Amino acid sequence: MSDAPISTAVKLAPPGAGLPKPEWFIARLIFGWFRRARSRGDLAAMFEEERERILLLAGSCDPANGTRRTLIKRLPGLEDSSRDWSVFMTLEHLRTAARYRHPWFGPLDAAGWHAMAAFHLRLHRKQVEAILAAMQR
Repeated sequence: MSDAPISTAVKLAPPGAGLPKPEWFIARLIFGWFRRARSRGDLAAMFEEERERILLLAGSCDPANGTRRTLIKRLPGLEDSSRDWSVFMTLEHLRTAARYRHPWFGPLDAAGWHAMAAFHLRLHRKQVEAILAAMQR
């Protein structure tokens, strides 16, 4: 199969249409297995590796090409509407500009929730240490 872009005459599904039902079902099974089969450390390492790889790819792309929308064949797990994006559109998507409300700190984006998770784990690790220390008295 060629990696060359396909014809732009193709009509794409609307954003949010999701995956075809059989693929969605299989994706849910694979994702469930994927989560259970890997440790948090493995997932963190994979995240960092993928982040570094995409940053290298993006860094090799000049601004004119970075903004050029290019229609590609649909990859397994990729929504149809996401096939006609530019490199920069894809990077913007990975930035997760959507915000979800935290009860104390207000709306947080993905980076905010990531920081919150680290802070939250540290706080409760200290709590466990304090509980264990108090039990030793």
